Amino acid sequence: MSRRCVNHAYRFDDEEVLADKLPPPPREDIRGTERLYLVDIGAYEVLLTDTPFKRGDTNADGSLNIADAIRILGYLFSGSRLVYCLKALDANDDGGVNIADAVKVLGHLFGGEGDLPDPFAACGSDPTQDELSCDAFPPCE
Repeated sequence: MSRRCVNHAYRFDDEEVLADKLPPPPREDIRGTERLYLVDIGAYEVLLTDTPFKRGDTNADGSLNIADAIRILGYLFSGSRLVYCLKALDANDDGGVNIADAVKVLGHLFGGEGDLPDPFAACGSDPTQDELSCDAFPPCE
């Protein structure tokens, strides 16, 4: 004898929806990785970066200097992938790592272009939601 729950419902705000009326869960998670299991537990999926960091300090030595611009260029062009905090490499806070980030660091250091976007002067979380990760940033631990 097989059993099936026929009266299970989810509550969204003040609206109740029967489980069999919901769309199937997405096949990919919030980062675009294919899910191994397609089981909906009714949880919200949110990508948060709570690891504090300082934007532009790409080598995580606690200071911003020309070595940080060189680190971005190394990441982009020489295959140097040993980076624990991609958010620090996103110097212009456009959600990606590209040559414009190295130019932004150099502009700050030598061109008088002003500060980088927050978090810059002090350790903090990224106020912009994007797909970049920050697994660790030792100067802010």
